[in-house]
Amino acid sequence: VVWLKVELCRLLEEKRSSILRAEELETALMEMVKEDNRLQLTARVEQLEQEVSVLQQALNDKQEQEASMLQVLIRLEQDQKVTEDARRRAEQELAAQKLEVHILQEKYEKAMASIAEMQKRVVMAESMLEATLQYESGQSKALSSPSPNCFLLLAMILLCNFLELDTSRPLLLCMYDKLNIDS
Repeated sequence: VVWLKVELCRLLEEKRSSILRAEELETALMEMVKEDNRLQLTARVEQLEQEVSVLQQALNDKQEQEASMLQVLIRLEQDQKVTEDARRRAEQELAAQKLEVHILQEKYEKAMASIAEMQKRVVMAESMLEATLQYESGQSKALSSPSPNCFLLLAMILLCNFLELDTSRPLLLCMYDKLNIDS
């Protein structure tokens, strides 16, 4: 009986020792599982941090591209505005030049009409001068012959009267003024 008691105590002691050992092993296993989870979590965190870094770099690149595109668009808009302003100025200058050409054309036509009218008047004045000279030559046969300067002066006076010019000024200046006034 004593031996059985001793054996029973020893077995109970082994059992308790086995239970404690099992609890220690279970605790160690739990620690290992926790440690393994920590390693996995740390690896996952590092992987996620790398992905975040890559995504952040991609975002920065996209923002730089967007800023570059915005600058290009702003430059294009400014260039388009400058081009549009230049086109408007060119159109305005063209319209002004067309108007100026039209005005010059009208002045040219008036000047040509005035010249044609003056040519008619000159032809008529020459005819009158010839008639006057013929008349004078007929009269001069009867009278003493006047000087040729007298005939020239008379012709110029007749021409000035016919062209309605101021006889107090030289003939060429009067004709020049007449041309400028008519044009």
